Amino acid sequence: MSDGLISSSHDVTKVILHLTLQIESPDTRRKQLAILRLTCKLWKDIVDSLTDCLSDADLLLAVKGGKVESLRFLLTRAELDPSSEDIRLLRRASKGESTEIVRLLLNDPRMDLSAGDEAIILAARCGRTSTVQLLLSDSRVDPSAEDNYAIFSAAGEGHTETVRLLLSDSRVDPSADGNCALQTAASRGHSETVRLLLSDSRVDPSADLNRIIVEAVIDGLSEIVQLLMIGSRMDPSAQYNDAIRGAVSECHSKIVQLLLSDSRVDHPVDDNYAIVEAASRGHIETIRLLLSYSHVDPSADANYAIQNAASRGHTETVRLLMSDSRVDPSADDNRPIRNAARSSVEHV
Repeated sequence: MSDGLISSSHDVTKVILHLTLQIESPDTRRKQLAILRLTCKLWKDIVDSLTDCLSDADLLLAVKGGKVESLRFLLTRAELDPSSEDIRLLRRASKGESTEIVRLLLNDPRMDLSAGDEAIILAARCGRTSTVQLLLSDSRVDPSAEDNYAIFSAAGEGHTETVRLLLSDSRVDPSADGNCALQTAASRGHSETVRLLLSDSRVDPSADLNRIIVEAVIDGLSEIVQLLMIGSRMDPSAQYNDAIRGAVSECHSKIVQLLLSDSRVDHPVDDNYAIVEAASRGHIETIRLLLSYSHVDPSADANYAIQNAASRGHTETVRLLMSDSRVDPSADDNRPIRNAARSSVEHV
């Protein structure tokens, strides 16, 4: 008799609770259900039996909030669909901090693992190394999907440990898409990631006519330039010494010094183009540096460097060039003086 009364009371409570919850907003209903589940086992059992109070949106909220136990409970409900394209659970979970949530989803037979490839890309981009490791352990996930976009994403964000993990998987090719992983890491100044990628023999720093070092030079990334110049796989003098031309044009003195210290770089290229270019732009420190190298001739091409500096009114540059005994300000029938006069530069 008492069992019947308890059962009847339980059913009445369930009906009243159900009717009460139906008039609440979804957010309020979720909060009340969560509170009731924590009250006692009886209330937990009643709440868990209210199947029509739950929706796929609750799955999404559990994943976004990192609520492992809530998700574990929700995944026991047959009426919910964790593989719904509307909520994209695995994709969202892969960006979060909870590896356990990703594990729960991977273990659910209803999950559509076609989303796994995108999941590892998103996890790699966010630097979620533990999640990437978990996804790599699942044979249904392909870390080389979309032309090895996972390692490209991790390298581009400078997530060195994630890149290291991906490199340990034989399915991943760090040189894919024209060595895009190295190019992106270098262009963003991620030196440790660049160092790691260069340690892999499959990566080619000279790809695309040594474009990587030229872009690093122009952007003034001296540490990246230094890393790229280690070893013999990259030629800093490629494309008619584009690297040193770029360094001089952008007035990156430190990089100019790095390049000049490398025997592969042709210092007097194009009749000492570097010092002529620096003089025309008035880059004092770069000129001072160039003059310290015996290979550089400031009087080349009929003293064109001082002619350019004079015609543009770079007084300090002219003074610096004239301090070098090789420079002749009277060359070509006093052309430097005539250039200065033509430009109305009296102080030169």
